[in-house]
Amino acid sequence: MQFTYTCDAPLHCRTSDTTDLLTGTNTLIPGVAATSPTSISFTLTRDAPYFGFLLGYGPSAAISITGFTITRQAATDPIAALYGTGMGQIPMDLRIENAVLDGSGNIARVTNKGGAGAMFDAVLGGTLTPPDTSAGSAAIGIGSNWMDLSTPANLCGVRLFVLARRTATGQAYFAGALANAAGDGAAQFVLRYLHTAAPDGTLTTTLSGVPTPPPGSIPRGVNVWSLIELEILPAQTRLWYNGMEVAPGAGQPAASPLYVKTIGAHPNKTSTPAWTGQIDAIVSLITDGTQDARADTIRQALLARRATARV
Repeated sequence: MQFTYTCDAPLHCRTSDTTDLLTGTNTLIPGVAATSPTSISFTLTRDAPYFGFLLGYGPSAAISITGFTITRQAATDPIAALYGTGMGQIPMDLRIENAVLDGSGNIARVTNKGGAGAMFDAVLGGTLTPPDTSAGSAAIGIGSNWMDLSTPANLCGVRLFVLARRTATGQAYFAGALANAAGDGAAQFVLRYLHTAAPDGTLTTTLSGVPTPPPGSIPRGVNVWSLIELEILPAQTRLWYNGMEVAPGAGQPAASPLYVKTIGAHPNKTSTPAWTGQIDAIVSLITDGTQDARADTIRQALLARRATARV
């Protein structure tokens, strides 16, 4: 996360223990002239080697700045910059901070901030619960409830990003749609996690429901925050786990859509076992297979949300 500050007078800063960090020379701000300016702009980041970060202070260390006014400009959200409904754009962005609570404090729905707007809002069903904080910060707890999109979303021609912390240790239904969900006669589609043992004994997960043969296996990743990316194109299906791609699988013709209406359960709401865990964000990117650079922008932004290692 970056914040940009603008000062309107010579800079003099102290940390809470009164250690001088900056004087008129501004020697600790990269790219700022040594002479004391009357107006400068600079950016603080988590890794910035100045302002007490240099001395071991955390990003929340108290810093007093005197002699001028200082204004923090709004941080730029790299995901929001890609909102839209065209190629290389984001129609769906469901995140916990956009959850709407009912009068009892339970999550009732999640507002879609992506380019498709309310069309992809998610309404929670089942046993509604407050935001789940069992993993240290708020998330959407999916166990006895599920999310239904206002309109079924076709996964063909899309890369779907799911940032979640799965607690289900066995096979689990995660998402899908019943037959004719979009009124076009499309077959039922169900996406589920299948657990297998690799030849070397490693416990892995495969995604069942995507075109056969499916992509290669990914780590089980139970009880840890993980980012899964699934891209389904006519030529092939691709799958990533925390940014690492596995062997691709068969493609799916665009004329045979794979819809998702329900998230967190089988679309019939009764088949078991249902997926259990926490969901932080679900984002979709419209792609023809040439949008890896934009996909990486989304990936890094989502991985940073839960301090998952970047790759």
